Amino acid sequence: MLTGKQDVFISMPTGAGKSLCYQLPAILASGITIIFSPLIALIQDQVHHLKKLRIPVETLNSRLSSSERKRILEDLRRLKPNTKLLYITPELAAKSPGFAKALESLKKRELVSYFVVDEAHCVSEWGHDFRPDYLKLGHLRKQFDKVPWVACTATATPHVQRDILEQLGLHKPVIIFKTKCHRPNIFYDVR
Repeated sequence: MLTGKQDVFISMPTGAGKSLCYQLPAILASGITIIFSPLIALIQDQVHHLKKLRIPVETLNSRLSSSERKRILEDLRRLKPNTKLLYITPELAAKSPGFAKALESLKKRELVSYFVVDEAHCVSEWGHDFRPDYLKLGHLRKQFDKVPWVACTATATPHVQRDILEQLGLHKPVIIFKTKCHRPNIFYDVR
């Protein structure tokens, strides 16, 4: 779990609790945590579960109506936004002028607590062919050099890990390998 203002790299298998490592600190922080995630279905699942817990969470993605997007962006520009966690795809973050303006406003008011890059292996040299807008997150990192960044993945060979740290420009990150990738409920039967 995040404990201060340092960058963090988390490599844990799916279902081991990566999300909790940034969700709990985000709820306790005074500002907004922005989570970049590549899969709208995953985003919607996370948002659904957090809303059931009455946690002020929002998402900006291509499936939203223009009125919903406008409502969320207006909240981010408020003096005290209601949103605590904001899930967004890297593509929308890279291409939305409305999000860019809201983000700049949050920066000026020092309301960004953390940035989280979920599925961070997409930043690596083999992943960004699939999702090129992940590479732009490194440029955003330079603009928000005082805000801690968290990179989460279930897929990280030592080479991919080094690439993620370099591409995102993480500053001496705390590296967390909490669990091994051992699934006793999964087995191979080779015949």
